[in-house]
Order: sequence, then structure tokens, then C-alpha cells
Amino acid sequence: MQAYISTEAVKAEGNKIYLKAHRQRTDPYTPWRTLIPENVHNPFAKKLKAGDTEDIVIESDFVILATGGQSDNSLYRQLLEQKAAPEIYCVGDSQQPGRVWEAVTSANEVARSI
Repeated sequence: MQAYISTEAVKAEGNKIYLKAHRQRTDPYTPWRTLIPENVHNPFAKKLKAGDTEDIVIESDFVILATGGQSDNSLYRQLLEQKAAPEIYCVGDSQQPGRVWEAVTSANEVARSI
């Protein structure tokens, strides 16, 4: 499993996901930093320069998108229209904005049913 923060999923084709990621993003696996969801203000957060991005292409059988603040299920809808996989699920904030607990619980329920 690979986590990407400060990253936007821009396209999905076959089993490839195309990402636009900030070059100055922090490492989500550093255990001594507080991991705060994007929809929670962190006054100590490093400011990212707009447009300082890199394109990343990953191959994956499953992708879980975590967004904060407002629901955005456009990629989910796009994947459904393309019939990108036999089973496609909308969980967490892409389904309905909420707290971290609700997002994790939603994904856990889906994962257990697969």
C-alpha cells in the first residue's frame, strides 16, 4: 500500500491511476509527525507552492481516495461510467464528508464485504 498526500487523482485508465502531486509534500509514513486530515486547520503546516507538482503514474487493483471538507465523487462516477473494474465502491469523504472515524469505518465495512 502506498499513501499520497497533497496529491490529486486526475485520470484513471485501465489499472493505471494518474496523479498530480506536490513536490514539497510531506512523507505520510513519518511516525513522529502528527497526521491531521486536510479539513482540519494545522497552523504549523508547511505551505506548498502552487503549481510545484510532479506527475505520477501508478498501477493498482484498488484505489482509496481520501478528501476533506466536501464530498467529491467525480472520480468514482467516472470509474463507474468507464466500467474500470468489476466492483467499484465509494467510501469515506467521497461519499459524505465526516470525521476520520466515519471515513475509516465506512471503508472498513466495504473492505470486509469484499
